Amino acid sequence: MKQIINGKEYDTFTATDCGTYMDSKLYEPFIDVIRLHRKKNGEYFVHNYMVSACKDISFYKNIAIVPLTEDEAKKWVKRYLSAERYESLFWGSLGVKKG
Repeated sequence: MKQIINGKEYDTFTATDCGTYMDSKLYEPFIDVIRLHRKKNGEYFVHNYMVSACKDISFYKNIAIVPLTEDEAKKWVKRYLSAERYESLFWGSLGVKKG
């Protein structure tokens, strides 16, 4: 998905996929998927979409792309992904901040 927001382009096909959170509720026909991406210039954004919870039904619906600051991306990763993933995204192998 590609979208222009406030004059900036956000493209899920060219950005790096940093991690995915899926929320499925019992007896709901759809799974809510939120995927964190990082652009080549270091900007972060999340792509929210829905897919079918039933493997026999093909369904995909884009909901939104939402730009995030680095601090917002860090909070998102802490909430939805592992500590190891946080470290790999935001810290170097010697504990030195990436960036």
